[in-house]
Amino acid sequence: MTGSDAARLARRRLAIGAIESGSFKFAVGGLVHFWALFTKWTCEAGDFAGITARFTMYTLIALTAAETVGGLVGASRVEKLARRKRFVTSAGLMTHGAWVAFGLSIPFVPRAWLMPMTLALVGWRGFFDGLLIGPWLDLAARVVPPEERARFFSVRLFAGAIGLPLGGLVANFYFRLFEGSPATYWSLLFVTAGLLAGASDLARLAYPEPETPVSGERRARRLHHDLVDYFRVVLRDGRFLRLCVVTAVAGLAVTFAPFVLPLFGYQRLGMSESEYGAIVLLLQLSPIAAFVLLPRFVRRLGWRGTYALLLLHFAVAYGLMVAAAGADTAARWVPLAIMSIAFVLMGLGSGWGFADANTLYGIASSEKRPSYIVVSRTISNGIAMGVMCLAAGLGKRGLPYGAIFMALAAAFLFASLFLVFALRTREEDGEAVEKAADPPAAGGAPPANGA
Repeated sequence: MTGSDAARLARRRLAIGAIESGSFKFAVGGLVHFWALFTKWTCEAGDFAGITARFTMYTLIALTAAETVGGLVGASRVEKLARRKRFVTSAGLMTHGAWVAFGLSIPFVPRAWLMPMTLALVGWRGFFDGLLIGPWLDLAARVVPPEERARFFSVRLFAGAIGLPLGGLVANFYFRLFEGSPATYWSLLFVTAGLLAGASDLARLAYPEPETPVSGERRARRLHHDLVDYFRVVLRDGRFLRLCVVTAVAGLAVTFAPFVLPLFGYQRLGMSESEYGAIVLLLQLSPIAAFVLLPRFVRRLGWRGTYALLLLHFAVAYGLMVAAAGADTAARWVPLAIMSIAFVLMGLGSGWGFADANTLYGIASSEKRPSYIVVSRTISNGIAMGVMCLAAGLGKRGLPYGAIFMALAAAFLFASLFLVFALRTREEDGEAVEKAADPPAAGGAPPANGA
């Protein structure tokens, strides 16, 4: 392959990644911004914060359980496939097609049915999201050479940071347009989100994917044999288990923040929905800086060092939240300013998921990569969910938010230091690692190994 061909392929990968991430974030922008209002609308009466807390708890539990089952099934299936992008695309379309069906049903069902229907939708989405998470991260490792991954993932972060608030703005426009007809609004929001997210799924088919030969013995293995193999082989890898500890802490950034931070803002600071929405906008726009910073961090620190630095952002952010929790609420601008700075730091650390995946690439063998990814997500999501439920429950019973934020700051600081001093990749230990291969030129033979 000539240099010009390689450059053209690199640009193609970047363009596909930007389209895929930007269109998906644009699709879900409205759901992210107005999810609390949707939960309020689906519940007939009661305390707003309490309803949101219970409803979010139920949906997160359903999501975690479904993701676990879907992930194990997905890893078993995709490791038997020579090409995987069609599998990943199909799983995404199954998820987002359900969004369209749910949206179309909203005007025609009693509002009392919407809460159980939403739980069913979340469970459906969780299963198929779990089904594709291992295969998708494996696909990224297969189609993007290691030297291009920092730029590839930074472009995805940039496109997503632009798409998410834009989607929220469009959803806000529709919200005002259909303010007198909420059923029509929510129906339109879910249908539009499903169609745009489906377009994002289809964009994956354009990735130039190499083919990996799969033995007949591997194809013949049944699911229960794979499950035993996951926990017999994968969990004996000490490096992997140490990384799972870090991933479990990092998972709190995803599962904990959307649940407890709004409660803190509404209950402790008395924030309005518009005030909290403005601060969330800072969180969503901050990853734009990753377009410049992430490649520089990776070049200087490597993926493991970058991961540690991004987790340090969360440690400092939750340290600031301790100060916000202890600030005098009579001068509301003080805790609001502190919370704004904390949200910017969380946004700057939002690339931790990509750093985690690339650190895992340096630990897992190529043929078992989906298994490693899925078991990592299963363990980390379970731990993060348990801690989140416990802390949120204690918080509602009167435990000061400052204590919760202090524990989170300490956990993220521990995870950052643990990455630096207690974990090494296979390459750092002098072991051979597989390199991503470019797809064959037209008419050429496929590479022997697509890892």
